[in-house]
Amino acid sequence: MKITFAQIGNYGIALKSLIEELGHQYIEPDRTNQETIEQGVKIAPETICLPCKVNLGNYLSAIKKGAEAVLMFNSQGQCRFRYYGLLQEKILKDYGHNVSFIIFSGKDIVRKLKSLGQVSLGELMRVLKITWQKIKLIDEMENLARFYRPREIKKGAADNLLKECLDDLKRTKRIESFKNHRETVRQKFNKIEIDSQRDVLKVGIIGEIFTVIDGFVNQNIEANLGELGVEARRDLNLTAFVRHNLWPFSKRKIKKQAKDYLTFSVGGHGLESVAEMLNYAKNDFDGVIHLFPFSCMPEVTVRPILEKIRQDKNIPLLSLSLDEQSGQAGIRTRLEAFVDLIRAKKSKKS
Repeated sequence: MKITFAQIGNYGIALKSLIEELGHQYIEPDRTNQETIEQGVKIAPETICLPCKVNLGNYLSAIKKGAEAVLMFNSQGQCRFRYYGLLQEKILKDYGHNVSFIIFSGKDIVRKLKSLGQVSLGELMRVLKITWQKIKLIDEMENLARFYRPREIKKGAADNLLKECLDDLKRTKRIESFKNHRETVRQKFNKIEIDSQRDVLKVGIIGEIFTVIDGFVNQNIEANLGELGVEARRDLNLTAFVRHNLWPFSKRKIKKQAKDYLTFSVGGHGLESVAEMLNYAKNDFDGVIHLFPFSCMPEVTVRPILEKIRQDKNIPLLSLSLDEQSGQAGIRTRLEAFVDLIRAKKSKKS
């Protein structure tokens, strides 16, 4: 079967591995671009959130290449993401695209994927281990790139190396190879020449997972911050997402961190946003940027709480609501103003 998966950041490398190891052909959508968004907007409900529109654009791109099915994860709770699968399948069929959706959640992931691959439990565990190692490696590479961007002497060195390491990871298939690959990646990044005397600000990025992770959707905010001399920190990634959905202990830790301001889940990543902002304030970050899709109910719900934390902890906060109208120039202008503000605040403090 020819199966596709919506683009989200650099994780297509791991998802390609998952689908192909289960014996199917992976149809990769084009990297998300302006045309992707425009095509998705044409067939999506006007008021639906941006990630749904981008996903639809991805699927249309993959369908043109022959995709027959869509593999997607389903969430629980109050976020509209839980309805994406049913809604997107109906929309595509209404427009003449007869593709099936294979939807799984944290509760039935093993059963659904075992059935999809017609493999033994032992073989499925091997496949999942390879996929998991690739996800963790992608997150580690991106963490290293975020550290080196504001410190590099040769502009673009960290991004160029990140691309090179991601390309190498595509060819890594043996479980035994991941340890060596991880060490090689660290050694390569350590060779980037940096200015250790440079005054680098630290800013935490919080919010809804899709807008936080996908560089095209958030106008490459991490690279922009790096150019402005800011080290971006992002705790919400696919590694964290999997842990929160499959391992109860991880979710309990988030609830404990947020308990003074929010004691229950509001859906999506609202609880994580509160916990992460508190953690950044505790660790003396210079500021926090909150990213979310326009009309995202969970993130809109926690905005007053984040404002309260801003006041209580005296940490600057920039909230950016993203939709198909968001542009590079507008985001860049707001980032520059925010960086100037936190740099002045830091200078005044010292």
